[in-house]
Amino acid sequence: MKDLIFLKNDIKKIAANFKKGKIGIFPTDTIYGMGGRADKPAVIKKIYYFKKRDKNKPLLILVNSIAMAKKYVKISQIQEKTLRNFWPAKLTVIFKSKNILPKEITGGTDKIGVRLPDDKFLAEIIKKLAVPLIATSANISGGQNVLDIQNIKIKSDFIVDGGKLPESKPSTIIDFTGENIKILRKGDVDIK
Repeated sequence: MKDLIFLKNDIKKIAANFKKGKIGIFPTDTIYGMGGRADKPAVIKKIYYFKKRDKNKPLLILVNSIAMAKKYVKISQIQEKTLRNFWPAKLTVIFKSKNILPKEITGGTDKIGVRLPDDKFLAEIIKKLAVPLIATSANISGGQNVLDIQNIKIKSDFIVDGGKLPESKPSTIIDFTGENIKILRKGDVDIK
């Protein structure tokens, strides 16, 4: 494997690579993800290219606080109150974009999926980066999710070795662009 490999405690080096616009594979609170800084069109295009992902399929972003999410997506006071009951968690929420991030991230929609992961490593990286981190599964589109770096078959600029990840339910995905919550995928978080 020619990729640069870091350990999770190499926070400064990992953040520095993301700041330079590099694409990394890293452990998340569910599976190994692939991503990069969410504010650079070149990074977004590279992720679509590496994944062989349909450009009409949006990417999601990871944030380290509700305040950070509110900079990029439209969140009402009622929605924020609801989020405070669930986040941080394995819960991806789709909101209307404020059109601050490059439009390529939305896959041609005006919506962005956002997750506030319950993960200290990711929170630290995002804090150092000072912008959201794109996160998509570390596989070719349609391929199997990866729980161990030994099974990574996709190109990237670097890999963060977080060991073998435990099997877990995927994140719950909800659409919060309207008045009511629409559940798009049932997962780890039970929304009633």
